[in-house]
Amino acid sequence: MDLSSPKRKSVGVHGTQLIRARPVGRNPRVKIVERMSANAVGTRHSPGLKVEIAEATWTLSNRRDRVGNMTEVQRIAVRAPNWIGDHVMAVPFYRGLREAYPEAELTLLGSAAVLGLPLPEVFAGVIPVSRGGSFRVRGHALRAFQFDLAITLPASLSSALLLWAARVPHRVGYARDGSDAFLTESLRWPGRDGGKHKSRLYLDLLEWLTGRSFLLTSFPKIGEKKEALFVIAPGASLPLREWPGFLDLIKQLRQHYPAHRVVVVGSSSDEKWHSQLRRLHDPMVEDWIGKTTLLELVALMKRARLIFANDSGPAHLAAYAGAPVLTVFGPGDPAYVKPLGQSVWVVRREDLPCSPCEKTQCRRPYGYQACLRSLEVESIMAKTASLLAPVLVRSSP
Repeated sequence: MDLSSPKRKSVGVHGTQLIRARPVGRNPRVKIVERMSANAVGTRHSPGLKVEIAEATWTLSNRRDRVGNMTEVQRIAVRAPNWIGDHVMAVPFYRGLREAYPEAELTLLGSAAVLGLPLPEVFAGVIPVSRGGSFRVRGHALRAFQFDLAITLPASLSSALLLWAARVPHRVGYARDGSDAFLTESLRWPGRDGGKHKSRLYLDLLEWLTGRSFLLTSFPKIGEKKEALFVIAPGASLPLREWPGFLDLIKQLRQHYPAHRVVVVGSSSDEKWHSQLRRLHDPMVEDWIGKTTLLELVALMKRARLIFANDSGPAHLAAYAGAPVLTVFGPGDPAYVKPLGQSVWVVRREDLPCSPCEKTQCRRPYGYQACLRSLEVESIMAKTASLLAPVLVRSSP
């Protein structure tokens, strides 16, 4: 393909004080344009940089073989997804990568929150990746690790640019919004439109990379003895995905199952729950919000008789722990992001044409958050009773 005189488009152009333009590596499709002015920033992902990308089509099949046939890979970096739930959904990918490269040293790159689940059975080490600061500085810090191959699961420009700045010779991943310009091998990120579970999409990338097949399996159920304990995670990364009935659910659980403790968990962003839980004046309802690490939360969930969560990171952690979890879905699509555990049950409205929408904002054709607000506490309690009935019979004296 002739790329000598490509038609070009600009991404995030601001300011006028041009110093110089230089190519990105050996790729004639991309140039970095540096600017002097402090307010002359480029894309919102990469301040100080303007990226010019030629409108040309990549030929992917031939390029994949260069990486797929690599047998001498010694150091591999994996840029983890930014959300806890996505990180857990990537576990089958991580384990498949370890299987494909059994002798390689694998390192996980990710946010501090994600690295709270370090997966030592797969990764030899972890490196925190911050979102602020210069890509040049952060990339230069990664060069010392001399990675042979880097894989990015987030299909973002910032992730791809970081790997390019680290001068990793083989940079592979899903791409969109021009991020393929900084990867040596890439696939277009299909998202929900791909018609597959997100974990399967991650494995598709691994299969494309290695030429091998990988089976997607659920996390196994853990047969540990359960305590008279409910764990409730009322928060979510997006308020739109928070079911508003959790406080009433706590009251109903305490009324119908008085011997059970209720432990409420979440991150520091769920602090609004502190005052609501205090007003219950119930010593059997414990506020653990912001007080656990991810590993401590996993350990707690393994002991619980049942976990209640939104379509959120804690639901996926419960599945990873092999614990029983009842997950309340609203705008999220279970076919795309349902937790992978063998003891996962989904509660959702199935008669609204607008749900699931996978949107971050509600467009309200049936009223704001109708898919969640119309879910009655009684329906959750009925499902709880059906799940606990055989368990309580077995545990009775």
